[in-house]
Amino acid sequence: MKFLRNCMKFSRGLISYKKMGISYIGAQWYFLIFLKVLSLLPDSFMAKHFIISTVNDLIRIQPEKIVYISSDGNYSTIYLCDGESRVVTIQLGKLEEMIGDQLGNEGSFLARIGRSLIINSSYVYYINITQQKLILSDQKAVNYTLTASKEALKALKEHFEKEITE
Repeated sequence: MKFLRNCMKFSRGLISYKKMGISYIGAQWYFLIFLKVLSLLPDSFMAKHFIISTVNDLIRIQPEKIVYISSDGNYSTIYLCDGESRVVTIQLGKLEEMIGDQLGNEGSFLARIGRSLIINSSYVYYINITQQKLILSDQKAVNYTLTASKEALKALKEHFEKEITE
């Protein structure tokens, strides 16, 4: 672990090869070995993050950990699978745009539902159009019950029904 930490510091210029106690050539070999180790790591180790930066805050989230995002005017609340939630001073439309810009197709599982929700479609467990009820769950620890418009829920239901036939 110390090896990886030193290589990260060296690559960022935070530590000199002298502080590492080796020659410059040795430090270069350290760094090459570090790059080789990184290439052998699974993609999940270097997972892409969704980054939200405001005047006072920076939030860095693995996109698959987002269960849903709800809006209330100029504020949006991000709900994560570990039960954590975070309020940001960004409108939902702007967040939707940021998801597209940062994640591209990798963020396609995050879908806008109606005017006030972005959901992670992987967590959709139950849809009831007449009761305007949507339950997002991993069927273990995560369980959120939401309300959405009938039109939005109908479109979501049709989307999942379409997946069955494909």
